[in-house]
Amino acid sequence: MLTETRFKANGTSRRMPELDALRGLAALAVIFFHFSLTLPREATERGFWELMLFQAGAERVTFFFVLSGFVLTLSVLHRQTLVDYKAYFVRRFMRIYPLYLLATLFVFGVKSYFFQGDVSTDYVTPYYNIGWRLPVSWGELLNTLTLIGDYNTWALVGPAWTLMFEMRISVLLPLIVLLFNLRPLWSLVGCVVLGGLCAYGNAQIPVIDGFYAVDQTLSTTFSNGVFLAVFAAGMFMAYRQQQLFAYYRGLSHMGRIVWFGVGVLCYMNAVWLPLPAIAVAGFLHQMVTVFGVILVMVFAVNNMLASRLLTLPFFQFFGRISYGLYLWHFPLLYLFVALLQPYMSLNMVFLITVATVVPLSWLTYHYVEAPFIRQGHHLTERIKARATTSRVESV
Repeated sequence: MLTETRFKANGTSRRMPELDALRGLAALAVIFFHFSLTLPREATERGFWELMLFQAGAERVTFFFVLSGFVLTLSVLHRQTLVDYKAYFVRRFMRIYPLYLLATLFVFGVKSYFFQGDVSTDYVTPYYNIGWRLPVSWGELLNTLTLIGDYNTWALVGPAWTLMFEMRISVLLPLIVLLFNLRPLWSLVGCVVLGGLCAYGNAQIPVIDGFYAVDQTLSTTFSNGVFLAVFAAGMFMAYRQQQLFAYYRGLSHMGRIVWFGVGVLCYMNAVWLPLPAIAVAGFLHQMVTVFGVILVMVFAVNNMLASRLLTLPFFQFFGRISYGLYLWHFPLLYLFVALLQPYMSLNMVFLITVATVVPLSWLTYHYVEAPFIRQGHHLTERIKARATTSRVESV
């Protein structure tokens, strides 16, 4: 989810702000999805959170990985020298780590100071307590901050579990690009087959409360392959971007409506598409969702009405602060539940969390993310300039 949406077209760089807006909307939906998982089933206020709009958390995560695969691949597709990859790794580090570090230290402080055992299950679900009750030592903090190491993803910034997989795939991206350069379609097929096998392995691991794997290390290992398959679909879209865009633009008005409708139906296929009760049913649903995400992304960028809507300042604002929204909402929920549980309902805590996470994300975008992004660009320019100087001197 941490990418600047640009693509190369005829040798020029063009932003795709429509995808920024979609990323912001997806981050908001993830927030409400997590809130719905935290509210006990018996709560009388639960009806609002049962709306499917707020329930499709897995689909939003799939969108983030497809988008990352698409944009990161475009960022290196025409720049595949060793110097370019060094610059790429610097930019990724400066984009991901600073805010992640800040949010992780924040949760470490909150849990260290406020933790007094599980919160009552009359107030929250086990989903909340599984992350809240996990002990956090200095060693666990250090493992968490590495992102690439093996650590309990729910011990601190729970939603940041996706960053662990994105970072691992980002490190391997140069190698994966080499495979896609040879045979894009067969590389995608290979990644999907690997993902299916990993999904089958994951399905054999017992879970607690319906979602938390007993063997987290093994589950994480299998999940690497699952998310690689989703990321690879975004990579394939990058390799076939011009053909996809041209095909959509060549459709009739009705054809474009059908394109969008099929995209939405595929995106939400878990609601209406029955599949046999097999171990990889969830993975098959995810692959159909991936297809829907690609159709919706193509529509958003190339449809005039959708583009005008998504480039409005309101939607661009949420796209800009999407990373902060994604990282900060659960740390703030931890804090406010600890402080306010005796005094108000969980729904009121949710509203306070939303009212806080938006301005906080704006502040951290301007004073943490943006400065480090700029610093990352400065460092990459210095790397490239140094490489150019070395080549000149060697002539």
